[in-house]
Amino acid sequence: MKKSAVLTIVTCSIAIVILTGVLVVGLKSDGFGIGKLLDTGSLSPEAGGEKYSYTWESEEIEGLDISWINGPIELKVGTGNEILITEVSKHVLEEKERLQISSSNGVLKIKWNSDFISFGFLQNMEKSLTITVPKETAEKLENLNCSNTSGDIKAIGFAAKNGDVSSTSGSLTVSDVKGEELSFSTVSGSMDLLNIYAEKTLDISTTSGAVKVDHFQAPETEVSSVSGKIWMSGDTNELDASSVSASIEAEFLKCPEDASMESVSGKLTMELPENDGFQAKFSSISGKFSSEFPVTGDSGKSGIAIYGSGKAELSFSTTSGKMEILKRAE
Repeated sequence: MKKSAVLTIVTCSIAIVILTGVLVVGLKSDGFGIGKLLDTGSLSPEAGGEKYSYTWESEEIEGLDISWINGPIELKVGTGNEILITEVSKHVLEEKERLQISSSNGVLKIKWNSDFISFGFLQNMEKSLTITVPKETAEKLENLNCSNTSGDIKAIGFAAKNGDVSSTSGSLTVSDVKGEELSFSTVSGSMDLLNIYAEKTLDISTTSGAVKVDHFQAPETEVSSVSGKIWMSGDTNELDASSVSASIEAEFLKCPEDASMESVSGKLTMELPENDGFQAKFSSISGKFSSEFPVTGDSGKSGIAIYGSGKAELSFSTTSGKMEILKRAE
């Protein structure tokens, strides 16, 4: 399993945050003297305004590629045999300001508009995007790629061989999603993931947003954060979890075969049901290790603690954070 590199996360995150700040200021403030051109406000898919709807035959669509700039995105499952795409704006949109739709090799591509890089794009207001996909198509996608720069993303009920959902400054709310390899990421937005099933790998990353993952299942799981708290509950064979300053709490339905938790100053907590046994390697400068299971071996700041057969390999590493293994109630 790929190991997280905390230093790399920090360096990349700082660069992304700086670039994001420039974009967000340009979009939503008067910092560059252009904020007065905008009237963004809060705009949900259900809000009133100028609405533009488009349809696309779903019969030959095997993938979705969505690229948005400013405003919320909602992906949902519907009926019929057409994909319904709706954008809502507070102002009338010129033709060049409306979203673009195209199809290539079975992939439906939806993006903000053709001129979003030009200065004229800054005069566009926030636009919401809603995509309703027929159930038959939504449950057998090869690829689902959805990215947003400034806005939340909500997705429910999709299945894709490869799924990648990301937002820079918006939150992710995703539920009932299946796939082989799934990836979810934000920079400053929170993540609320429910009923996530990955046949191979599940990759979750954030910089400052809190992460909540409930009822997940994946053979290999990697989750990383700089300052956003991580809470997860589910089932995985291998876990690689890392944070710089936030706590990590993982509750498992069964003991993983190989699990690693690392933080600089955040507390590390792993909750396990009764199991055949594990060996827990732990290391900290000022933090201490504890276990509700009757372990033998070392205690304190560093060493190896063994329970039962010692088969499962668990590791904990902090600079100042506490490390603990809790026993799950039956």
